[in-house]
Amino acid sequence: MNRVKRFLSTALCALTILGSVVGVTGLVYAGNSKLDVTASNMTGVTSKDPYSLLTQKDDNDQNFYVKLTSLSNGNAMSFISYSSAHVRVSSRLRIENSQVGTTRSHKYDVQNGVQGGKYYLCAEPDLYYTDVRAIGTYCP
Repeated sequence: MNRVKRFLSTALCALTILGSVVGVTGLVYAGNSKLDVTASNMTGVTSKDPYSLLTQKDDNDQNFYVKLTSLSNGNAMSFISYSSAHVRVSSRLRIENSQVGTTRSHKYDVQNGVQGGKYYLCAEPDLYYTDVRAIGTYCP
């Protein structure tokens, strides 16, 4: 009986950890993925959903691409790219309201982007803005 309890406890713990990782980064897609993030940059205010979906890189191009179709509750949103191992691979790409509708590219300037690797963006608005929402597409 103790073995069954131990097994169920271990399995439940593993599923909880897996659910947390998938819940934070979203599902994996190849190529382009939809981008829908909501972030805050004020002390004491937690960002609602600052992470893009984890997306597979299909080529060796050393740039990632973001095209916003909507930016609300703020004047800009910044994005930093991370690998699936949660290692920062780029500096900050800042997109302003006036750039909504245009595709912006940014170099992997901290570490190289690797074909077949999986990446996600972390969004952050300008200081003192809350619940800034950015919608568009992301291609690692």
